[in-house]
Amino acid sequence: SLLYYNQMLFSDETGRTILGDLLLAVGSLVFILVVMTLHMGSVFLAGFGLLQVLMSFPVALAIYSIVFRVKLFSLLQVAGVFIILGIGADDVFILSDAVKQLRKRAPELSQRVLFSRAISTSFRTMLTTSATTSLAFGMTMVIKIPTVRYMGLFACTMVIANFIMVCTMYLAVLILWDKYVRVLPCCGCSRAPTETPGKNAKD
Repeated sequence: SLLYYNQMLFSDETGRTILGDLLLAVGSLVFILVVMTLHMGSVFLAGFGLLQVLMSFPVALAIYSIVFRVKLFSLLQVAGVFIILGIGADDVFILSDAVKQLRKRAPELSQRVLFSRAISTSFRTMLTTSATTSLAFGMTMVIKIPTVRYMGLFACTMVIANFIMVCTMYLAVLILWDKYVRVLPCCGCSRAPTETPGKNAKD
């Protein structure tokens, strides 16, 4: 048997593999951005929604390396970008659709009541999907192979981070959008029209 190892060749091959994966990730980002824009009717909301999903990666990486003190970071962790893109986009759609449905059913609701009900109705669904996915990845930590074990830990952390950020960061984006813009493209509805002077004086 012959064992051969060359650090330069290994680094070159690894770099090419990572570059190819990143190019695929860029294509996935563009596709998801287009789908989110068409679904929500707003480039602003789609852009911030996608940004929030992508921010789950560095947040999870910080927890992974600083809190858990894991030094191993391989190509499997890089592939986590594809995982969080699908899971994170689902959570964004769930929260946005909850607001949309409430707008249609009860357009007279105030902003505070609208978003409090939207987050309460969508919270359980997002929690269920995020919990099952994170636990599924977390179960891989019992595997003795370090690369697979730590990839499961990283993916589990990333899903939890995304769930928290959807309930905070993206919710804040929705509220600000609704507060400062008359028409909310995410919901396809508008605020009550401004009253004309001299009309509806009794109101």
